[in-house]
Amino acid sequence: MLIPSFYVIPKDGKDGEFQWPKFSWGYPLGRDVVDLRAKYRSNKLRKTQLRTLESIGFIWYPVKFRQERVLKAIEIFSSVFGHCNVPQQFVIPEDPAFWPRYMWNYHLGWAVAMIRAGQKFVGIRDKACELGLQLRKRPRNGVSFDDLKAALQAFYSEHGHYDISIRFIVPPAAADGPKYPASMEGAHLGVLFSNVCKGLRFADRRAELEAMGVPLVNGLTRSFNSLLKALRGYRQWKKATDPKWIETAPFKMPLAFVVPADHKFFEPSLWGLQLGQRWSSLRRHNLFVNHHDVLIAEGFLDKAESEVIKRRMHLRQEQQRRRHAERSKRGDGAEEPPDLASIYSRQQRPSASRRAKSITNADEQR
Repeated sequence: MLIPSFYVIPKDGKDGEFQWPKFSWGYPLGRDVVDLRAKYRSNKLRKTQLRTLESIGFIWYPVKFRQERVLKAIEIFSSVFGHCNVPQQFVIPEDPAFWPRYMWNYHLGWAVAMIRAGQKFVGIRDKACELGLQLRKRPRNGVSFDDLKAALQAFYSEHGHYDISIRFIVPPAAADGPKYPASMEGAHLGVLFSNVCKGLRFADRRAELEAMGVPLVNGLTRSFNSLLKALRGYRQWKKATDPKWIETAPFKMPLAFVVPADHKFFEPSLWGLQLGQRWSSLRRHNLFVNHHDVLIAEGFLDKAESEVIKRRMHLRQEQQRRRHAERSKRGDGAEEPPDLASIYSRQQRPSASRRAKSITNADEQR
């Protein structure tokens, strides 16, 4: 029972296919879950409360649970496939013959990639190696253009597109996998490709990549295109699975919705995407303002809400300029105030969910 600390039961009670009782609508469940864990650590829970919570599988230490889940999943993967070279896009299927129910739809490929990169689950790194997980070798400092081309071709042969996540790391060689160059093993291909798109690497050879059909668009455009594909897939998925669902503009979606591993409606590159949070952030934090026309034409956003978002952005910009003018009068600084429109078009303002996730990540690092 891993309930995010920011989770609030939807006001209409619908969370995917599950319907919450009416008395619980709008209840901040995640906040009280955090309080229960704090009371447990300080021995403030009654014995009857402890028995009740343990009977429903309440998790007292989520960090420890996540680590043990990853180790157990790697062990099962090894027993099923005979090795621990987990593909980065691998999501645990809903197969009760091999996988426990609490692991279903977990993005194991991402977790293994984070272990190899040393970014998460640092505390279980040695235990994962004992199970047979091979850590990636450090790539050489300089990446040649030919190696980059070969890596992009291998990525395309595996996924059928060039929508490379910024977090993508070249996996180790596998007999039945794509043929990435040996020198690129462990390289942060997502970061490298992003720099190429920005013109920071191999700027004089962009024409060769474009001739291969590689779209050298910036990260914002790629992020928006991924979001648009996910929204289209969500609409088709809801129409196919929920005959009572009514499409509205602006688009409504549960905050906790995560893209499932479903080939029919979603591309593999979208699996595990926290689409509910991304869509909520777009509507609250002025993301992709320059792409509102596309969202309106697709029926995901209406003109009235688009104008509200833009007015909110201009209001924040004016507030920022007034604060800058006040600081300039006091002599605290005389630089030109930043343009909030450009700031919000380049990066996402941290939401409450992202702040909570950063705290969890820090715990996992320990």
